[in-house]
Amino acid sequence: MKYALPLYMLVMFTCFATRMHAQEPCCNRADCKAAIDAYIISLKRLLNDFGTLPSGIDERKAALENYKTQYRVGYAQLRAIILKIQKISAGDRTWLDCFSQRFIEVDPSVADEDCISWYAYLSTVLLPSEFTSPEFAKGFGVHLDLSQGVADPGKSTEAYALAGRVLLSYTFCKRGHASGGRWRVMAGPSIYYQDTKAYLLANPRVEFRLKDIGNKLASIGNIKLIADGNIGDVYIVGGGVGLELYKFGVQVLYQRQSEVRSAQLLTGLFYRFQKK
Repeated sequence: MKYALPLYMLVMFTCFATRMHAQEPCCNRADCKAAIDAYIISLKRLLNDFGTLPSGIDERKAALENYKTQYRVGYAQLRAIILKIQKISAGDRTWLDCFSQRFIEVDPSVADEDCISWYAYLSTVLLPSEFTSPEFAKGFGVHLDLSQGVADPGKSTEAYALAGRVLLSYTFCKRGHASGGRWRVMAGPSIYYQDTKAYLLANPRVEFRLKDIGNKLASIGNIKLIADGNIGDVYIVGGGVGLELYKFGVQVLYQRQSEVRSAQLLTGLFYRFQKK
């Protein structure tokens, strides 16, 4: 029965996270798919006027300025469509996945490579604060995670270990930017369970966004570094790495302890939500 508590916590966390994240893919919904197709047709019609994306930064800026001068109405429409796409996809990541898939399939007569290149460039130039690393958006959020692994790995005192935490977080961004931050600070309670003992600890944490993952059309997620401390009857301090995909992610932590066990290696899942 000594594993009853960790198993119960694992099942409850999985059920909660699955329920919170349950969402039918956009491409499986006829109305959502039709809306995406309409946006893509309008985008390609406007982007096709740009031609091939120049290789140099100065040439790209000159081409954009030339387009703004010749097609004022088209430029305004293009910017409005890109902003609308960002706002919709921020609340439904399956929308962005479907958009990436349908971009190639819809109206294939238009030069897709040029359109994709221009779309990627314009997304960063026209709306830099909206399109950069949406997972690290400015503001407060809540982080939940559950990890399990082994304490004293490889030693005769090796034992099962489990940790869970609920943390209030704040992500910092550059002034004037809504996303694309590098640093996130967190604080809240954590519970550590080792063998047959449980500890309730105070848990400060710092995260640093190391690298974004994605393609020209969509941001998939990021890789982040983690510094984590737990203070109470025992001190558990360490670091790790996390893979953050929209609201869900996985993490690996290696931590040292002040007593009971010397070290532990944990892997687990996390879920975070933040008001847009």
